[in-house]
Amino acid sequence: MHASLNSQGTPIGAYDLLLAACALRRGLKVVTHNAREFIRVGGLGLEDWRSR
Repeated sequence: MHASLNSQGTPIGAYDLLLAACALRRGLKVVTHNAREFIRVGGLGLEDWRSR
């Protein structure tokens, strides 16, 4: 995932990458207000906790 994002010129931070990888592996959503980082990861479910 890291190499793929870097080759596309859209890297994300190390901790965000780890969180995204864990969520993808387990089929979970990431609940965050920092969607601009996570939106780069294809197939990742996102939910903005401030939108509720």
